[in-house]
Amino acid sequence: DNVKLFEECFARRFGWKHCIATSSGTTAGEVVWSAVRELLGHTPHSCQGNMSRNRGFVATPACAFVATANCILASGMIPWFVDVELETLNLSSTLLASKFQSHFAEIELGDIAGIQFVATMGKPTPIREIAKIADKHDLYLIGDFCEAHGAVLKGQTHYSWDWNYADRFCDAAIYSFYAAHMIVGGEGGVICTNDNELAEMCRSIKSHGRPVGSTYFDFQMLGFNSKWNELCAAVALESLERFDETFVKRREVRQKLIEALSPMEDELILYRD
Repeated sequence: DNVKLFEECFARRFGWKHCIATSSGTTAGEVVWSAVRELLGHTPHSCQGNMSRNRGFVATPACAFVATANCILASGMIPWFVDVELETLNLSSTLLASKFQSHFAEIELGDIAGIQFVATMGKPTPIREIAKIADKHDLYLIGDFCEAHGAVLKGQTHYSWDWNYADRFCDAAIYSFYAAHMIVGGEGGVICTNDNELAEMCRSIKSHGRPVGSTYFDFQMLGFNSKWNELCAAVALESLERFDETFVKRREVRQKLIEALSPMEDELILYRD
């Protein structure tokens, strides 16, 4: 069973308790936000698009790949767009904090379910500051690390665990194994979390809402067919084994590109470490 083996290997390699394989990074987002919706008791929106007050808003970057907003919509929740900072192209912690301090002309604080942090092009900042905002307001923080496998922060001392991966500030993180990413499977994704309840909910939702491990026609909640396939998992297993080699090689290529483009830095923004 390549899918199960990959889940075990990925969780062990990056220090997660739970790793739940999905058909893509996008469906990983759909499943995890659907799980959050279920755990919070929000009602998904109707086909008519009624603006039900209890279905939950998710703060998410206004500048990101379209799947980041689509997965929130597909889960029955509503994207609440917050602008990004030019220095990282990631969610602006300053602007997000100011929105929480305002009078919420757009929405009410009680209608916000969580924050989705996207590590654009592998950059994990300012995840530490975003996590503080999520903790302060008791919100779920889901990290889209589809482009940031293995990303770390320097001087990270926020938690007591031995790992210093940036995704550990999140309640859960999602990854993609699309051809352009650090670990390649052709297609596929995973949800990683240390939260037992969230993991159990994700495993059910990705298989049509059945009880975990069941194939019986007992559908207890809204779910999807988001299961991964054996062939892509086999390809991704080899890519996972070569992760360190790939990481080093990509950094070498990136440095060469930075050096080649540096003479044009007055016309370009070059994102350094």
